Amino acid sequence: LQGMLQTTLTGAYPNSADVPIKLFSQMGVSTGSINAEWESIKNGKLIVDDIQLKKTILENPEGVTQFFGSDSDGDNRADGGMAFKLAAMLKPYVSPGKNIIAAKIDMEDSSIKLADESIKQKEDHLKKYEEKLKRKFTAMERALSQTNAQKQWMKNQLGVSDDGKGK
Repeated sequence: LQGMLQTTLTGAYPNSADVPIKLFSQMGVSTGSINAEWESIKNGKLIVDDIQLKKTILENPEGVTQFFGSDSDGDNRADGGMAFKLAAMLKPYVSPGKNIIAAKIDMEDSSIKLADESIKQKEDHLKKYEEKLKRKFTAMERALSQTNAQKQWMKNQLGVSDDGKGK
């Protein structure tokens, strides 16, 4: 979309005005002056020279009108010009109902939903794994306790003290 907008705004638009305006820059609207720093140009912001724009509108209103919307086939309907091309280019993005932006939002929502489901599955798996480890640890503690108790019983039966010597 950004590339198409850039091409549309900087493109030339032929028209049948007595003094045709073919480029936006002829009206004082551009992405920057010639030899401007790259940092200011790459931002993609349009810079408006108010004085040049007012002058062009006052001196050549037909050229400005034809630049934005021109009728090339004589049916009194705009079928050319920058605004006509811009509207046609944006239509699939902003038309009512299912448009490109709505489809992209739906796709991102689906992606988020799938990620949430994956996270939930992993959390469930981790909970089950944690419970399994707790059960194993409890069983190990119980077995160790029983082994210690058995060891103590055997010592008592053999008459051996805790330091390993007989009584």
